[in-house]
Amino acid sequence: SLPLDLQPGEHKNIELGNTGTTVTGSVVATGRGDVSLNKNWSLNYLIRRDGGISLPEDFPKLSFDPSGPVQTSWARDPHYASWLRSRHYYFLKLTPEGRFQISGVPPGKYDLILRLFEEPAGCLVDAVGTKVIPVTVTVADIKAKNKDLGSIDVACRVGPRVGESMYAYKFTDTTGVEHSIYEMKGRYILMHVWASWCAPCLKNMPDIQVTADQLSEKPLTFVGLNVDQYPEDAKRLVEKNKWNWAQNYLGDHSDMARQLAISSIPVYYLIGPDGKLAATANEWTDMKATLKKTFKQKE
Repeated sequence: SLPLDLQPGEHKNIELGNTGTTVTGSVVATGRGDVSLNKNWSLNYLIRRDGGISLPEDFPKLSFDPSGPVQTSWARDPHYASWLRSRHYYFLKLTPEGRFQISGVPPGKYDLILRLFEEPAGCLVDAVGTKVIPVTVTVADIKAKNKDLGSIDVACRVGPRVGESMYAYKFTDTTGVEHSIYEMKGRYILMHVWASWCAPCLKNMPDIQVTADQLSEKPLTFVGLNVDQYPEDAKRLVEKNKWNWAQNYLGDHSDMARQLAISSIPVYYLIGPDGKLAATANEWTDMKATLKKTFKQKE
């Protein structure tokens, strides 16, 4: 212990945990053109390769080999978070611009895991950009009191923006027939992305049903895009609640979801009769207002 009996006018400098170095750097999202990305919305860890505690014998079987270098795909394992807690790791909070600083990092070999997301409105689904950087902290870094990783480029996906063509996308209707957006020229299409485990998604489903019924005579097609890992869970929910609009079960790692750069759910896409994206929203109330405005103008 260190007594701190300071008197008026006195000061004392105290260094706590002065056994490591400070790791710094800056993350840059690439591949998005002029579409910015707030790096604050990210999940990032510096994970030490050795040390930690041994997993108990009854620990669930992992889908990855934890003895190797960390991979971003490991995060898909349902027991990844529990495994991570058994390791020596640091959580990185990026500034909106992407800068970070980790203090007190001792010598050793690490993996820096970067996972960047769009600003979420509900439940996180998939990162728009990921990267793993091997990091070695040396005794020299400790003496220098800083290890700067410099600028780290992370290739990031960007979803469709208002005004862009959506003709490349396809969906299946309630009878099981596949349609392209091109085939649906002249109609509006509302695609909404959801999952059975997403509370904000399920909260809006009854009102989506009401709205679909109210606009059933309009040139509008509702299409659900489900991203459950196990589609049967979602199918049972649809049948139980008698949601009668088209549902497409994409799974939790589909090409379509990646093309849309779905980062969090729910998310709504309104495609116009010209096949171009007319509006997007993360809140159902916002999309509902857009629908009312759109079809009120046609009455």
